Amino acid sequence: MEIGDLSDLAPLQQEEIQSAAEELVEKIVASDPDPSSPGYQQAWAEAVADSDRLFRQRYGARLWSLHHIEAHHLARTSGSE
Repeated sequence: MEIGDLSDLAPLQQEEIQSAAEELVEKIVASDPDPSSPGYQQAWAEAVADSDRLFRQRYGARLWSLHHIEAHHLARTSGSE
C-alpha cells in the first residue's frame, strides 16, 4: 500500500506507519474483499476508523492531519480520486 512520503520521519516511525497501513489492508481483505458485497462498505469504514484512531493515538492529531493531506495529494496525482 502506497501511503505517501514519510522521509521526514525516523525509520522506526516509517516502519510503524507502514505496518498500520498493512493491518488496514489485512482487515479489509479478511472481512470480505468483494466491493459489491453488502458488508464491504461497512467493513471498510470500520477498518479506516480503527486505523485512524490508532494513528492519532500513536502520532497525534497534527501528524494524522498531515498524513491525510499527503494522501489526498497522492490520490489526486495518481488519478485514483
